[in-house]
Amino acid sequence: MMPAPHRRLVLGIALLATLAATVWVSRWETGEDVAAVPASQRQPRPPAAGKGARAADSAALTVPAPRTAGEGTITDLFAPRSWRVAPAPAPALPPSAPPLPFTYLGKLIIDGEVVVFVSTPERNFAVRKGDLINGTYRIDRIAPPTLSLTYLPLNEKQTLEIGRAN
Repeated sequence: MMPAPHRRLVLGIALLATLAATVWVSRWETGEDVAAVPASQRQPRPPAAGKGARAADSAALTVPAPRTAGEGTITDLFAPRSWRVAPAPAPALPPSAPPLPFTYLGKLIIDGEVVVFVSTPERNFAVRKGDLINGTYRIDRIAPPTLSLTYLPLNEKQTLEIGRAN
């Protein structure tokens, strides 16, 4: 362990060095530290020599004017980005016939010919093979337990359950 006077001397020197460093840094941050050589006496640096070196362009050395508030567009530099490629849009499905608007009510067999009774919310129909309903559905086949229809705008076949023959 050091004697007390020697230790105080070391602490005093450390304190003075810390204070000097603090003053020097504070002057450096505020710009009070001025160069000893005036700007008129400084020698300009020669342009860099060698392969690929070129003189500095005066336009590259100009300082841009500060922007005012509301000038230009502001983009979020830290916005989340996805590097995944967006999936291709799904191909459009071909049009299909709407669900059958008919409700089966019953059937009647007369001399071997089947007549089927169906209804829509607006009307009731008694249909046979080959009949047209509202110009959009054609009765193709009546063979219990199904009634086969064609949706004429798309020429798409559909079936309706009518139960077994009695």
